[in-house]
Amino acid sequence: MSLWTKVRAAFAGTEERQPAGRARSGGGAFAGNQHRTGDPDVDLGTGLWRQHHDRFARAVDRFYETAVAVQKDADIAAGSTALEGDNTIAVARAAETLARLTAVLGGEAGRVENLVADLHARFPLAGQVVPAEVRSHVGDLPELLSRAARTAAEAGQAASMARVAIRTGTDPLGAARSAETYAAKVGDLVEACTAELRGEGDRE
Repeated sequence: MSLWTKVRAAFAGTEERQPAGRARSGGGAFAGNQHRTGDPDVDLGTGLWRQHHDRFARAVDRFYETAVAVQKDADIAAGSTALEGDNTIAVARAAETLARLTAVLGGEAGRVENLVADLHARFPLAGQVVPAEVRSHVGDLPELLSRAARTAAEAGQAASMARVAIRTGTDPLGAARSAETYAAKVGDLVEACTAELRGEGDRE
């Protein structure tokens, strides 16, 4: 079984993939503390925490969709006689990198979902403003969540650049490696969110 097939089986679950925000509940520091109802409005709320969750989930979904498109383009390129050997290898490696990153980002989406569920359970917010009494407990967590979603979106932009490179016959590996760098930063930011919620982050 190829890496891409394994990733699709693990990350998509079925032929028709469910959106990241509704299909997954990955492991995380707070996963065991939650009793989910299956209703996102109940489990994640409708305020600021939910907004951060949904932004992150949309970014991961877009990454997945781009990675699928890249794989299709790579399959087409593999059967083309217009590409030279080195280019064919670069295209295959780029597609494999993006396939692997879908699983990485999917895992981070699960961690964010668990984080947001825990935040909502402990500090429910109906609006978009963090009250001072909540801020003293969560510190920079709202900003960290925002940065994590933005960085996940940047990973998706890099994946799109890899797709453009494949379609124009240029080397897609640089863009795929950029996506890999962004995905690693996403992991660091989600880890920082977890530390902040545990009270281990820096407090001024």
